[in-house]
Amino acid sequence: MSKQMKVYRLIVVCILMVGCQNNFTRIALKKNIEKSSLLFRKVNSANYTIYIEQNQPFVDSLYQSKVQKALDRSKQILKIDSLNFKFSYVFVNSSNSMKLIANKYEGQGIAFVESKVVIEQAQINSNGYGAHELFHLIIYHYTGVLPKDGFSSEGFAVFSDGKWWGYNLHSVANYIVNNKQIRILDVIQDFRRNEIVSYPISGSFIKFIYEKYGLETVLYCYKHGIINTEQFIHKKIDELEKEWRNEIKEWDYKTIDYPLNR
Repeated sequence: MSKQMKVYRLIVVCILMVGCQNNFTRIALKKNIEKSSLLFRKVNSANYTIYIEQNQPFVDSLYQSKVQKALDRSKQILKIDSLNFKFSYVFVNSSNSMKLIANKYEGQGIAFVESKVVIEQAQINSNGYGAHELFHLIIYHYTGVLPKDGFSSEGFAVFSDGKWWGYNLHSVANYIVNNKQIRILDVIQDFRRNEIVSYPISGSFIKFIYEKYGLETVLYCYKHGIINTEQFIHKKIDELEKEWRNEIKEWDYKTIDYPLNR
């Protein structure tokens, strides 16, 4: 598979399908599994139940380690000690299995946040924490609200993964701004226009805000929209962008190979 194809697959993993929330419950998950005739084995934990489609090449402990790693990362970012709910995490073998289990969705991964269910095509090897979809779920239950905009929501989730396409977030962002003219405001206002740019840029920008201005500032962005951040820290987006650009310019990007022109 080419690197260009890999990045598109990764972007699909990252998209949160908020519109599907009201049509999917744990009961629906159970019914879909039963109707599909697919065979799953289960791994139970205090915080989650993992469903693993049969014929996976890895032992159960690797799947549990992946989920636990994502959970620990999410809790670390949000500075919470424990969860007060249990979630389900489903690993399927293919897009066909995904379609049967996830209400005809055929992508790489999806989070039904209200129903506390994550479903993804099994991937054990990860260049980051693999927390993206689970982070969407956990932050929703932590804040009690859906995100105000795509930039804050996806940026926070990309930040939770720690890397983008195997590279440091700030390195990728520095590569992008040195090879393409962008304004943060434009990315915010038209987030879905070019997701090859918007996902790593938002992840890097949220990482910068988190590390300089703290968790509460990013939570404000998530709840009220990043465009309204000025009301919380009294700095406009263009001021924050200047600070962010000064930060990321220190990160080397010479080894970055990324298909910006696709």
